[in-house]
Amino acid sequence: MRRSLHLLTLLLAAITFSACRAEPPSAQANAPAPAPAQAHPSYSPFVVHVHDGAPFHSISFKDVGLHTPDHESAALYEVVAESVSMELQQLDSPRLSSEVRYSHDITDPQNHLVCEGEHIYVDLWGSAQTSRYGYSLWSGCGEEDNFAWREIEVSNARTREEALAQVSRQIVTDLRSALQTGCFTRSC
Repeated sequence: MRRSLHLLTLLLAAITFSACRAEPPSAQANAPAPAPAQAHPSYSPFVVHVHDGAPFHSISFKDVGLHTPDHESAALYEVVAESVSMELQQLDSPRLSSEVRYSHDITDPQNHLVCEGEHIYVDLWGSAQTSRYGYSLWSGCGEEDNFAWREIEVSNARTREEALAQVSRQIVTDLRSALQTGCFTRSC
């Protein structure tokens, strides 16, 4: 009996303590929602492989701010990679052949701790709401290796896929300039 009285006292004390600490329902309803956690960049599993005529053999893509729902991101990554590959094949000088390959391993951030040689890294960002998309092109991991940075207006695009196809054309324009000048760094 004494033990059940002791348990009952502890239970009542716990209920009283939690009731005193709880905020009134109106205060909980008016409290601001916590800010979403900073999203980490995500890596596209679609890699453009360039076969001849370029000082790089692969082009990979990283989403650093496309604000795309997870269920849509794979399709958008594929649109970008395929568009870049097709635009590269349209170049007259140099003539390049390329193909897009799927690589699940490249989506793991642990596989991006060291930059590879003969590789172009593309960071992508943008918003369908503002009709502005951007990218940066990198030949390595250092600031000096950032050889192109652009943000473009794509207000005439009806879909996000069309907007990213326009971005892809501009990416290839910058790659063509780098190929013609041989400059894949910021300072040349």
